[in-house]
Amino acid sequence: MHHALEVRNPLLDYRIVEFALGLPASLKYKNGTSKYLLKQVLYQKVPAALFDRPKRGFAVPLAQWLKTELRSWLDDSLQPDCIAQAGFVAPESVKLWQTQFYTWGRDYLYNRLWALAILHRFWRRGIGQTA
Repeated sequence: MHHALEVRNPLLDYRIVEFALGLPASLKYKNGTSKYLLKQVLYQKVPAALFDRPKRGFAVPLAQWLKTELRSWLDDSLQPDCIAQAGFVAPESVKLWQTQFYTWGRDYLYNRLWALAILHRFWRRGIGQTA
């Protein structure tokens, strides 16, 4: 896992699984609360605000990176000649989206530009071309 986020679940230990399988259902789910027993134990050790909340995703600041550290990579990936040669989208549209993203503050376009950059990088390497 050279360049990845390593996440291991300590609750997968076989001893904990065996213990949990032996618990009565009333300790697993009570008063509309799932993982009831686990939460009761955690309340004693960890502030409830840290785990008693809605789930949140883990996102990287891709829009910011595409405007800063990855800007030259994005610009290189979206060269007008490469876009025209591939023929997936009009180069003028891509140029407009880049301008809107970089200077007009339309950060929501990062997904579109990222997808196009990846597509054209693969296309440039011959993946996706028919023989």
